[in-house]
Amino acid sequence: MHAGGDPYCFLSWDLICSRHEESAGLLSVGGMIERPDGKYDHVDWLDCLALKAGDCLTFHCGADQGTTPVAKTRTHEQLEQLRFEVGRAERAGEYDAARAAPRMPVRSGCGIMIRSPDGESREHRADGPAMSVFFQGHIMRDTKPLHWRLRLWSDREPAAGFWQPFEGGICATIAADSTISS
Repeated sequence: MHAGGDPYCFLSWDLICSRHEESAGLLSVGGMIERPDGKYDHVDWLDCLALKAGDCLTFHCGADQGTTPVAKTRTHEQLEQLRFEVGRAERAGEYDAARAAPRMPVRSGCGIMIRSPDGESREHRADGPAMSVFFQGHIMRDTKPLHWRLRLWSDREPAAGFWQPFEGGICATIAADSTISS
């Protein structure tokens, strides 16, 4: 898949490995376009693509124009309406029952390992009290334009971020129910 291009001021991906989900991982890829009125519309190329254990993804940034068509666009006005509806439902207590119901894990553990081009690797696992691992990448055209901001963390710790140069890309491997092997 090839996403992005000139009109996008922000690109991101979210890779989630959760012990609650049937699939070993879920990948979403999106971005934002700034409108002339200073508001932002959001686009998605992928939304919750199911992944298997052992899948290895490479995230690379280049000067090429994206060729994958946008799957979904949400305007600023649509997002404002959604925020309004979520706030109303929250105030009405409509989410309380769903949050109170315990979700049983479908697997004993999962994890994500990332490798940079220089061979540095980082791994996070969800087992024991941790239920999910998250890997996010953000590319902002106006902030550190030759780097992306990466975050890798589990739901039992704060999200720590670091900057990574574009060159060479980042590889992420999904694991479920076992440790990630090299």
